[in-house]
Amino acid sequence: MGGKPERPVFCLHPADVAPPSPLANLQTVPGTPKQLEKWIRDALCRIKGCRQPSEEEISPRIEKIEKLVEDAGPVQEKILKPFIWIDPPGDEQNWNDETALSQYFSRATVSIDAVSATQLGYASPPEGKHLLPFLRELASDAEWSDDRVEFWIAKFFESLHDAAKERLLFQEAAYFRHESGRILRPVVVSYAKNSSGTKRRLRVIFASELGSPLTDNPSPTQRLSVGIRLAVRTHLEVLDPFLGCFGTKCSASAPETRSRGATPLDSV
Repeated sequence: MGGKPERPVFCLHPADVAPPSPLANLQTVPGTPKQLEKWIRDALCRIKGCRQPSEEEISPRIEKIEKLVEDAGPVQEKILKPFIWIDPPGDEQNWNDETALSQYFSRATVSIDAVSATQLGYASPPEGKHLLPFLRELASDAEWSDDRVEFWIAKFFESLHDAAKERLLFQEAAYFRHESGRILRPVVVSYAKNSSGTKRRLRVIFASELGSPLTDNPSPTQRLSVGIRLAVRTHLEVLDPFLGCFGTKCSASAPETRSRGATPLDSV
């Protein structure tokens, strides 16, 4: 048009991100060193009529272009591992019946990727596992000899129930001792369902925990250790930072009290 020279359009994009659909049929260039070098030598130099640059000349320019392309890419979510997908049964239960609640989630199926399976001690991802036997395999504590559901599993099922009802509530402190010796806590982190609501999925990660596993009949030692842990956290996170603020207007710097050397003895 009007004798104007052609102006070719190139779409540079991060290597792990597909080009946008309006530009997908144009000349697209993944932002890898090899592809960028090929683009410069075969396309830009031909269009501009410039000489072929040497390796010493082109390398720093490729690094700059690669960084610009990567920095312009979208933020991508990194899924924490180990995690599992839990698919509850499609039928509904009487949610007010605790026994029915345990039976319902006990029949949920578990899906797990290879990396998470390895981190949880499996040689390969187990297939077709129901949730209750899967959780019991992970825990190294003594197995139950009757039909009761372990205390920590029952608490975890309560968190699953809240998540399945799309309620973001405080998750019960359900954790267990893994065969590796670590204390792990299953935490519900996401919830998905289809448009009709007949299929649901819950994603659960296994986070490390410092406390001792909960039981329905904790020993005096366990109760003492949990009490000490709560007392220390209350002292460090509540009493120290806000010491001297009660009954008066606390300043925004109140949490810095401890760093200035204040202790309970200083205020007596």
